Amino acid sequence: MKAINPCTARRAYRAFTLIELLVVIAIIAILAALLFPVFAQAREQARKASCISNIKQCSLGALMYLQDYDESVVLCAVSSANSNGSDAFTWQDLIQPYTKNQRVLFCPDNLYQGSSYAWGGASGRATYDYMTSYGMTPVIGSLNGQLGTNYPSWITRDKAWIDQYVKPGTQYEGVAGWADMAGITVSFPSAYASPSATLAEIARPTEYAFIYDSEYFDGLFAFSELVDGMGWCEDMIADNGVINVQFVGPSPKHNNVSLNTCNESDPAGTRGFDKGFANFCFFDGHAKSMKMPNMLKTTPDGTHLLYYTISQ
Repeated sequence: MKAINPCTARRAYRAFTLIELLVVIAIIAILAALLFPVFAQAREQARKASCISNIKQCSLGALMYLQDYDESVVLCAVSSANSNGSDAFTWQDLIQPYTKNQRVLFCPDNLYQGSSYAWGGASGRATYDYMTSYGMTPVIGSLNGQLGTNYPSWITRDKAWIDQYVKPGTQYEGVAGWADMAGITVSFPSAYASPSATLAEIARPTEYAFIYDSEYFDGLFAFSELVDGMGWCEDMIADNGVINVQFVGPSPKHNNVSLNTCNESDPAGTRGFDKGFANFCFFDGHAKSMKMPNMLKTTPDGTHLLYYTISQ
């Protein structure tokens, strides 16, 4: 039997050189740099898909509510006074008997996921985080009831940045009623009620944007400056005190778009408004994701927003 040379045996197990090791590390780093963005995009697409599924379920719950209540749309907000004080509920609360799942009220891309977002601040009102993921447009009577006015519809605001997409004063309409009988859902003390629209009043159910990604349960329409609704920028304060400027109305939340979605002080300051996607569920129950400028299309006569108008 031939003896093994110890020197030859050591050479058979030669280790990597430093250059070879660095090349391997560099290849791994390059592959990681290429793959990590793909993984991030895949996660974002999963969040967007989960969000659109939530909106679909909320819409189906609202449509079941409609069938049980004489074909009237669910109220956007309602409050009542009783011997124990006052109670306030939003449309998200009212559809719970049908959805039976509170998690469908949270968009995975929303800032608030159970972090005690204060609704009404120091006034002692509710602190429900789910009010900040999805919204629906209230009837104009919700504003008229607050202010004692008689505006016929909401209109788009005259601001340079939104004027790039739609002319100021373009009309749009809501469908969700308002019954603030205890005067606690807004800062106005008077009690008032505005009925919801009925199924028969909605001329184009397949094209009306019923429930959508929003920063508030009513899309902040009822809290806008007078009748100047869509196109306004609202300051929303997060738990850490950082102010996030939101677009009043449907808000883009997806494709890694910042929550800062408009800038009134900059004529071209659209920020993420024209880059991100928002999910919409239409009144017939179908849902899809769209870029925001596409949702500002007008009717053929140019007087109304196509996807937010029930009378044409």
